[in-house]
Amino acid sequence: MEGLYSISTLNKWANFIQKECMYSFKYEHRLIDNNNLARRKMNHRKTRVFTLDEIDKLQQVANLIPEMGRDKALRQFFDENHQYDAMRHHELIATIIQLMDSKNAEYQKSIEQLKKECSNLNLCYQQQKSRIDQLEKSLEIDNTSSGWFRRKR
Repeated sequence: MEGLYSISTLNKWANFIQKECMYSFKYEHRLIDNNNLARRKMNHRKTRVFTLDEIDKLQQVANLIPEMGRDKALRQFFDENHQYDAMRHHELIATIIQLMDSKNAEYQKSIEQLKKECSNLNLCYQQQKSRIDQLEKSLEIDNTSSGWFRRKR
């Protein structure tokens, strides 16, 4: 990365992003070989792994730091709520209304699907009920006893 002078700087940026922006990076446990001849053993170290997208964002941050400062540049790319914090009152209300309208439309679609399923279930219930009634009537008619167990008088 250009504009990054040490790994320590990258770790400081990543720690700031995790603490202040509520962003989480992926970690892997890597096997580290201890080259001490007296005690040769293997250790596992928890290592932060950056994706290509995160590296691109960090490169853009490095380019913006002279203009904006570190905190604002990091928040711009990694903080999800940064865009809402920077809005004015009327812009924020318009955005909230738009989000609520889209959620409301999704809920209305779900409600319509549930209504259709409910009507289908009611129809199936009525059909099953009528079938049960028919079977009960047919059992009442065939209730006369016949066969080898019929009692003779």
